[in-house]
Amino acid sequence: RADSWNVEKWLRAVRVKVTSRGSKGAIKLEDKDSGELFAECPLPNDAPVSTAVEPVIDSSRYFVLRVVDDASGRHAFLGLGFRERDHASDFKLAVQEHQNARSREREALKRREE
Repeated sequence: RADSWNVEKWLRAVRVKVTSRGSKGAIKLEDKDSGELFAECPLPNDAPVSTAVEPVIDSSRYFVLRVVDDASGRHAFLGLGFRERDHASDFKLAVQEHQNARSREREALKRREE
């Protein structure tokens, strides 16, 4: 629930990028000023995207991400909020597009095997 978050005191201001290369997808959080990677949330290929990114139940502008450190394999959950509803909608759409592309790829592979 986003209503329990202190939205005036955030950990870091970031630029959010949803990337997709081949079958790999990720949500990258980059420092707004330096562009340095702050955290990365890999998007799953063989599991529901909700295992990596999930909207909160009380707002359309806030999400919880499962970020993973590549070096150690450790993960943490971070809250992500957008000031503008349009930006949150664009983010949600980009994640859904990645998920739909993976679904189409799996379906194409399945049909080739038949």
